[in-house]
Amino acid sequence: FLAEIITLPSQEDRACQAPKNILLRPNQIRETVFPTILGFQMMRVGQLIVAAVPGEFTTMAGKVTREAIKAVLVEPGLVNQSATVVLNNVASGYAGYVTTLEEYQHQRYEGGFTTYGPYTHAAMTDILVQMAEDLADGKQSYPGIKPQLPNKAEQWEMKQVILDDPPIGGKFGDVKVDVSPGPHWPGDTVRCTLWGAHPRNHLQRNSSFGTVWRWQPTNESDLTAGGKWQLAADDSDYDTMFHWKREGISASLVTIDWTIPDNAPGGWYTIHYSGHANRGGQISAISGACGLFEVREAEHMMPSLPDQFVIPPPQSVDVPDMPLPRPRRPRRPPSGRALRGARK
Repeated sequence: FLAEIITLPSQEDRACQAPKNILLRPNQIRETVFPTILGFQMMRVGQLIVAAVPGEFTTMAGKVTREAIKAVLVEPGLVNQSATVVLNNVASGYAGYVTTLEEYQHQRYEGGFTTYGPYTHAAMTDILVQMAEDLADGKQSYPGIKPQLPNKAEQWEMKQVILDDPPIGGKFGDVKVDVSPGPHWPGDTVRCTLWGAHPRNHLQRNSSFGTVWRWQPTNESDLTAGGKWQLAADDSDYDTMFHWKREGISASLVTIDWTIPDNAPGGWYTIHYSGHANRGGQISAISGACGLFEVREAEHMMPSLPDQFVIPPPQSVDVPDMPLPRPRRPRRPPSGRALRGARK
């Protein structure tokens, strides 16, 4: 069975990809992994030319191709030298990386993943130049053969998750590993792991899987006077990371990391998770939050808090249906000597 899928490369394969070293050659899966028909598009809006290509062009490969396209369109006066050519990468398909012939010889990451050999860039540039010539002449480019659509097996792989289950004896959003209450300082990384669901159920467009919230007191001099939660970071920030892994057959664990930035104001924070679970075909929103943790702006800053001080539960939040943990009593601030010893 494996021999039908993967075999040793032939001399023709080696010559086609040289100087790339080929370990194995895909047989039956070649059409699935490496498409043989690729689509290209080109359009012009005034002095803007957009070329849609199925590969990822390196910086130098893109520069060479853009200059070739522009030269074709400038010569008949269709555009002038101020025109801009944009390569829209990974459009209408995926063909791996596209490097120049010189870059391909080094076989670094991009060259090694230039799937169609050393002349991939020259071939794609030639196609785009021909399309630019047709555009300059005002005629339609020959459409050629339409790119292949994914087969049924590939479409099945792209379908929604079949089932998500909460942990045995628990529910979605329960905390498995809570964040340390602190205190934490800029540069520290706090982490919280919760029971969630597969992120492919809902991609959270214009939203986030993981967010960090800071309790903003109404009166900074009187922390017991109330306040509200304010968004401090989400999973689009460089300081946050969202991890997902399947636990068992259908349960999921999500882990949210936050590396505290240098400019983070001191105070009390929490990490919140938002997701969607597939329960027998029904997609429903789920959420959870870790406990509170303290952030201090610098080691020498030791805020004095009353022993019995507890952050009051928030009266309103900025995210609908955002369940937050019940605030817990912070630990007494350590002495300066104990703090210096702990940091060492």
